[in-house]
Amino acid sequence: MAVWDAQGVQLSWEMPPVVSVPHNYQNEILYYKIYRHTKETQIVFLAQTTQQTYLDRNVVVGITYYYTISAFHAGEVESLRAEEVSAP
Repeated sequence: MAVWDAQGVQLSWEMPPVVSVPHNYQNEILYYKIYRHTKETQIVFLAQTTQQTYLDRNVVVGITYYYTISAFHAGEVESLRAEEVSAP
């Protein structure tokens, strides 16, 4: 979820479900990577966090931002990126 507030865009998400994959690693999520883009820019890495929330303070009112996240597991195995959310 992406919501504007007085400080910027507040992002929050739920932990992804456990997925069985043909790798030998623990399912424990070590951290999340957050990516962002606008209609005029390409998707770029924005931040890394161990929390399930993030406040993007580097935004401009009137621009729509699109966000997606991925989870990193033990062994640096990255999940697929989550479905994009936007904050107008």
